[in-house]
Amino acid sequence: MPQTSEQAVTQAIGLCKRAGAVVCGTELICTALHGGKPMTLVLTASDASAGTLKRITDKCTFYHVQTAALPLSTEQLAQALGSKGLVAAVGITQYQLARLVAGKLGLELQAAQA
Repeated sequence: MPQTSEQAVTQAIGLCKRAGAVVCGTELICTALHGGKPMTLVLTASDASAGTLKRITDKCTFYHVQTAALPLSTEQLAQALGSKGLVAAVGITQYQLARLVAGKLGLELQAAQA
């Protein structure tokens, strides 16, 4: 039985979590970016608030990090990460894993910056 795009994205994000290549939550992503932690891709939930989207977009634009919207709600994103509660955004720190997720979303990931 073929996977839906949503299932494929969920499984790819779960793999990133198991690999230890994620930063979960808006506040932690902003702090990590400000602190110089390498981030390749930041994903936002489909139902994230306008304020959250603006904050993530502004930070990622400033630090030259690609962003993408997910076809998952905050609840589904939290479940994919094995987290309780809601997760509006997740950052992926490893390029190859970010490329995997981007591929599942049908996106072209920008080249890794040196």
